[in-house]
Amino acid sequence: MRLRTKIATLLLALAVAFVGFAPAASANTGPTVDSYEFYKIKNGMTSRQVKDIADTWGSITWQHSGYSGTFMDKEYKSAYSKYGWVDVDYKYYNGAYRVISKSAYWGRSAKWTPTNNKMTKSEFSKITHGMTLDAVRKTADTKGTTTYHYFGTWSSKQKHLDIEWPVDSKYGWADVSFKYWSGAYRVSSKSAYWG
Repeated sequence: MRLRTKIATLLLALAVAFVGFAPAASANTGPTVDSYEFYKIKNGMTSRQVKDIADTWGSITWQHSGYSGTFMDKEYKSAYSKYGWVDVDYKYYNGAYRVISKSAYWGRSAKWTPTNNKMTKSEFSKITHGMTLDAVRKTADTKGTTTYHYFGTWSSKQKHLDIEWPVDSKYGWADVSFKYWSGAYRVSSKSAYWG
């Protein structure tokens, strides 16, 4: 074989090897939105760009036109539960409807199993207003299940997050709400049903 052919064959073999080991995309491919896709949706994106991420146009749930502008809300299905939803709010400007805020209720709760790590009453009592998300997760010794997200447009204080942990009773839960301020998600409220 000629040297040129050998080099071309080697390069082709390497390309096939690298393609074969490429990581799979983490976004789902159905007409639902998962958390990976949710985070890809950014303020200022057009409804067409959101459609390309979500693989669906969604359903218009609200429209308004008035002195402050023209607005539209669209709802998309959660990839995690038939009871969940993703809501994207749009304002018409620069020739298109563009994202101004988004929220997601995933329709899921912390999974209870006999052996999984649960939030205890002692851990729950150590969670205080203003504590960071990382500190709460360290206190609970588990990351919990994100049940709700909200990202607004006008200030960083318009970011909210709810996380739930299982407790000893399979009918109970511990929920901590966070708002984003001072560079981190921080506890704004907490509640628990010990079942």
